[in-house]
Amino acid sequence: MRVEELRTDYQPVKWQQVWWSSIEFGSSISSGVLDTFLVAFYFFDVLGKYTGPGVVERMFFIGTVVFFGKIIQGLANLPVAQISDRIRTRWGRRRVFVLFGSVPWGLSVFMLFGIPSMFPQPFGDSLILSIAWLAIWYIFYNIMNAAVINPYLAMLPEIAKGSLERTRYQQFRTLFTFLGMVLAAIAWPILGEKLGAPLITFLMILTALIMVKGSREDQNVEPTTISFRESATLVLRNPAFRSYIVTIMGWMAASQMLLAQLPMVVEGIFGIDIDSTEPISWIGIEPSLLMSIVSGIFVITAIIIIPFISKIQQILGKKKSFQLFMILFAIFASSIALLGYLPGTPSAGTDDYYRFLFFHLVISILLTGIPAGGFVVLLYSVFSDVIDNDLYGDRQRRESMYFAVQGVLDWGAASAGALIMGIILAFFGSSDFGGVEDAGILETGSLGIRIVVLTAAVIMLFASTWFRKYPLEE
Repeated sequence: MRVEELRTDYQPVKWQQVWWSSIEFGSSISSGVLDTFLVAFYFFDVLGKYTGPGVVERMFFIGTVVFFGKIIQGLANLPVAQISDRIRTRWGRRRVFVLFGSVPWGLSVFMLFGIPSMFPQPFGDSLILSIAWLAIWYIFYNIMNAAVINPYLAMLPEIAKGSLERTRYQQFRTLFTFLGMVLAAIAWPILGEKLGAPLITFLMILTALIMVKGSREDQNVEPTTISFRESATLVLRNPAFRSYIVTIMGWMAASQMLLAQLPMVVEGIFGIDIDSTEPISWIGIEPSLLMSIVSGIFVITAIIIIPFISKIQQILGKKKSFQLFMILFAIFASSIALLGYLPGTPSAGTDDYYRFLFFHLVISILLTGIPAGGFVVLLYSVFSDVIDNDLYGDRQRRESMYFAVQGVLDWGAASAGALIMGIILAFFGSSDFGGVEDAGILETGSLGIRIVVLTAAVIMLFASTWFRKYPLEE
């Protein structure tokens, strides 16, 4: 089955690839901070560095909030999509959501991080208040994220015509994505929540308004007229969508688990308090800078591969390129679980031991970033082809509904990943692996952390195998 390429007389504005992609800078900063630091912030900072009785319960409460928050984001996509596909306004069908949703979208991040960091006393003294605050604002963030990002993404199949052009749009978008992740990974541990939260709020709102001002929607696309039920049913009947969505669910679950593990690896296996200002004895730098290095190298290597993705697609084809990146991601990421168990590792607990582990971790993350960059570039380029393969109904365009149905399923998978991670840490965290004594500040030791990493790699390998069922070829 071949990808259908749509042709209209639509003409984008100059540099539209850049303007349309700019919102990803603000979006990726917020998602990068939340996915990587939210659990650790509430577990260590808001609720206190807590080991002993109650640690499993606190991790369970936080994991449950993250689980249901992502489920709610997926569900919120559905009414947003139906309205976005059906309306017509002076700002278009999609940009109007970004215009009016940008301010509350940005403020939700400030409420999640900024308020607890500025007024820590009531939160640290009350488990109920802390969990309730996290639940309210994390759910609000996810609802507003659905309201802004779903219509934004739905513009891609409309404004980028043809498979290769969509990949090029995605190259710009992914560049902004990883630049935002670099800022989140490097600047957040250094700035902290008090300065970082207002900065991210400002950047989220600013980049959303740039996207609205600098993009032009395709006026040739008519609003849909069918019901929500009919539209969602036709999405699920698309054979290309059915094979694609299982693959993406695997990616979302695996990536959610791996991103959240980075602070856990640094704090749990290396025995480092990220909030401490004391230099680390075995490397001579502050913990926040070490965390920035660990997070930043992943994003930097992902950026390096971006200019080459369209060329790789031309050589291998989009389907084979997509599969290759998934397999490599799983292989390279799984090597993190072997920290401290390679031949030639120095004696445990020594400075040489931790320096060797850190070098191993840097190499693993550096390699993992390369296929991650390729995968993210092709992700929505492939999905745009899937949307064009809508062979049913009256041929009405329902881009937003496709992204909404995808959102329900893949954010559900991300929630499952967070829940699986919490269960693994709760049940396996109190054991050391192979008799090696880790000096981590977590009571949960290293076994749970390693099992989470390996579980994520297995999920990714399954997703890459499933993608063989994908029916579209260029």
